[in-house]
Amino acid sequence: MPAERLLTDARYLPYLPLIRVAWADGILTEAEVDRIRSVAAVVHKPGIDDEPVLASWLDPDHPPDAWDFQALDRRLRQAARRLPRDERRGLAELGIALARAEQTEPTAPVRGGLRALEDALGVVGDEATRALLDELGVSEPAPAPAPEAPPFDAGDLARLLDGRYHEVRGRVRDLYATGALKLPGERDRDDLRAFTLAQARVLADQGIGALAYPEVMGASEDIGAFIAAFETLAHGDLSLMVKGGVQFGLFGGSLYFLGTERHHALLPDVAALNLPGCYAMTETGHGSNVRELGTTATWDDGGWDLHTPDRAAWKDYIGNAALHGRMAVVFAQLVIRGEGYGVHPLLVPIRDDHGQPLPGVTTQDCGPKMGLNGIDNGRLAFDHVRLPREALLDRYAQVDAEGVYHSAIASPTRRFFTMLGTLVAGRISVACAAVAAARVALATAIRYGAERRQFGPSGAPEQPILDYTAHQRALMPRLARAVALTFALRDLVDRYVNKNEESAREVEALAAALKAVATDFATDTIQACRQACGGAGYLTPMRFADLKADSDVFTTFEGDNTVLRQLAARAVLTAFRDSLGDNRVFGVVRLFGARAQATLAELDPLTPRRTARAHLRSPEFQGDTLQHRLDQLTWSAAGRLRSRMSAGMDGFDAINECQDHLLALSDAYAARHTWR
Repeated sequence: MPAERLLTDARYLPYLPLIRVAWADGILTEAEVDRIRSVAAVVHKPGIDDEPVLASWLDPDHPPDAWDFQALDRRLRQAARRLPRDERRGLAELGIALARAEQTEPTAPVRGGLRALEDALGVVGDEATRALLDELGVSEPAPAPAPEAPPFDAGDLARLLDGRYHEVRGRVRDLYATGALKLPGERDRDDLRAFTLAQARVLADQGIGALAYPEVMGASEDIGAFIAAFETLAHGDLSLMVKGGVQFGLFGGSLYFLGTERHHALLPDVAALNLPGCYAMTETGHGSNVRELGTTATWDDGGWDLHTPDRAAWKDYIGNAALHGRMAVVFAQLVIRGEGYGVHPLLVPIRDDHGQPLPGVTTQDCGPKMGLNGIDNGRLAFDHVRLPREALLDRYAQVDAEGVYHSAIASPTRRFFTMLGTLVAGRISVACAAVAAARVALATAIRYGAERRQFGPSGAPEQPILDYTAHQRALMPRLARAVALTFALRDLVDRYVNKNEESAREVEALAAALKAVATDFATDTIQACRQACGGAGYLTPMRFADLKADSDVFTTFEGDNTVLRQLAARAVLTAFRDSLGDNRVFGVVRLFGARAQATLAELDPLTPRRTARAHLRSPEFQGDTLQHRLDQLTWSAAGRLRSRMSAGMDGFDAINECQDHLLALSDAYAARHTWR
């Protein structure tokens, strides 16, 4: 039969690879047959002598059956196994080599015709050959290449990323490396809380807590060292990081920054965790709007009457309040002889030495949470709790024995925001910790991607999934942004450590803007990294579950991100107003007149327009573009607000109508700083 001759006659062996690939999808179209016949006719002028042999395999209406394919595959497999690897090239060359291995030399017209047939089929010869041999079980994939060593010293890169606090970060990393600090593993909530407290005592014993109060504790480093240690803890257990932040940062930091010497005397016990405490600002009814807190501290016969008037005024979500805290810095409305003086902090005992609530103090456990279950978040309420006059943290405001209020800061608004300045360090710390958690996720996903292999060229080793463009685009831009945010936050820490009265406002604005950007970035990045690891990323040992659950709250604690973006945008608008040189304005936006036009005329880096590749990629152009976006958003936001307020709209409503614009302005402000 003609079909049998194709498989047994060595003269037809050169055609077998092409015929096999032509039928690879089980369908041969009339157009493909016509191309093959026309090429074959040219080769075998004036026609094909043995056309029935080829025609039997080139009939679209009568495709080869399963037996024919098996026979064809056996014949190809038998011949291909005799070929050295270097002769397994394109389909035409493979066919020629197969014929030669059978002691048959194809004629020059046949060799040319085979190459023409390969082109007519429209296949990529080398790739099709690898696929064919792989399907036949003849291919021998080369071993996967060994990973290359990075072209830089990893230690040098670590020191660069660590910045000036490299030694402190190394101390914290060593605590994990030596086993002094451990990841908690699977534990029930009560055990996890006890474990986290024990780990916090390790931090205290190692002097990490004392870094938060350098002037009192005699530490050689500044407070930036504590922020660096706090951030590095985020590479491990986030519950421990938050526990340390509540104890040493918020509670102790309030005594340090808002108190005076009599309060500072408690700091050694705070740093040693002999005096566990909490920071009780947030209430059930008020979180971001601190001015409207409901808890009251009323002057009464030489002391204070601390009271929670209703359920909305309960202190809520307070770390250390459910179980471990013995004292709390409570923010309350100060009332003296019927006159309100705004929100002030007071130091309040809440439990005795045996852990029992003191008279007048009610505590509740917030119960299980989405994450951070090593933290005993709780609620506090006070029923006319009597406090001494000295309970007031009195660095910025004092009340004498006669009940007379004194403050060197005359403006109530300025005094209020000065006292809230303790939150700035917390916001910076949370931003740093969020980016640290994102770096952990990225390190895990990138390492996994470099090891995990899927698919690849036919007959070649499977490729690391990190080699795929889509996988790189999922991870590498986020890695670049993580590095950029790391350096931006290093700069912000330096600004915070060295701030003065003149620069404090900018530091607060940057802290708000970058905290919002960094925590949103962490939430997005951890999810992307989880997905990049497929099903493996869903397993607990990969840590994505804990990273997601524990870091998600970063977007809302230490300031809700939407509120912080508005705070940053207001600061940018205020600075813009001041740059116009008009100090008559009282408020965020009132006077943006013709003088601003001259200022903005100098801002456009796009005129004249230059489109050369080198220019568009230059740092100067990128910086000018980010600055231009910030300037345009600033001016346009100011104009929108001014037009509404000039038309008689209330300032609150005007800001609400332009809220999306203000959020974009804040992010542009953060992006410009990050680039710098």
